[in-house]
Amino acid sequence: MPSQLLIGNSCLLTKTGWHETSEVSKDLVALGVNRFGQVEEQPVSLSQSGDVSETIYIGTKSAFGAFHPDTLLLDGDGATRSAGTIVQNASVGELRFEHLVSSEDIEISQHAIDQLWLELTMLAVAYNNDQFLIPTRSRPDSPQDLASATEEILKLGFTENNSGAYAIATFNWFESEIRRNWREAVPKIGKLFFHEDGENWHFDRRSIHWCNWIVLILDMNSKINYELVYDNLQHSSIVKVEVNSKRPQIGLVRGATAYVRRNSNVALNLEWADPSWNPVISGFLLARN
Repeated sequence: MPSQLLIGNSCLLTKTGWHETSEVSKDLVALGVNRFGQVEEQPVSLSQSGDVSETIYIGTKSAFGAFHPDTLLLDGDGATRSAGTIVQNASVGELRFEHLVSSEDIEISQHAIDQLWLELTMLAVAYNNDQFLIPTRSRPDSPQDLASATEEILKLGFTENNSGAYAIATFNWFESEIRRNWREAVPKIGKLFFHEDGENWHFDRRSIHWCNWIVLILDMNSKINYELVYDNLQHSSIVKVEVNSKRPQIGLVRGATAYVRRNSNVALNLEWADPSWNPVISGFLLARN
């Protein structure tokens, strides 16, 4: 049976969008690419496989993901390369990758909502019971200006001091917004906490799930052009999603960044049945072992 090693914050593409792989399951249905290049559903299972001391991050202009050092990726020439080898050989700029970051008829799951909320609360500077004080990326002149970012902001609450502007967020508010219309709510809420300059989003490695969901929504809208841009100082690992830029080419996309972060993470084993089918992690096609 084909299998691949992943890590706890890898993002598996499913019919309910990105599934953060820290939630193990024997009964998942994932999206992948079959031998004819068609998107197809296949059953997969996720199980824990010990721990790992390194996380590999790889990005193109279309996709950005977190991988186990031994994760085997399929490049545009049909060759398989481990994520760790790509970093060691400093060869990412020489490689091209197929990408798949969205699909039709995706509906967000409770697991995805919970994971987006968890990553959001990691930005909080304080909390009290179910209320989290989260800094906004821009500092408005008034609460009304902040309210213009999303019509529901007044349900959060707002405060401001010499250090900047903050939103007081609760999970009930967050979940109700996502359930109401996730295709609109995720970018709107993202504008509060991840926007920094105009129409662009800025993410660090703590917010990889948010980055993947923003890219998925932008990719579903053929009228919006975007690309992923990376900082030169890889230790800060900022990913910028730029809109109204030249849209990445369809098909093969050249690698743009690859680096390693040494930290403890859970290792997971992804298994599937069909050896001619390739699952998708954060837009990259996995090879079989």
